[in-house]
Amino acid sequence: MKRSRNYKTVTITLPPELIRLMEKDIKKLGMSRSEYVRSLLRKRLKINYE
Repeated sequence: MKRSRNYKTVTITLPPELIRLMEKDIKKLGMSRSEYVRSLLRKRLKINYE
């Protein structure tokens, strides 16, 4: 997952078994893999910073 604009580039490596679980969700939601990961990160960040 890479991100530009005013962000530093972030590369995340996930274990294959986690990706397999995520693929099911991603298909259901109809998102791209990077969009899905980004939305998860956004949720985490909200939890951490609220």
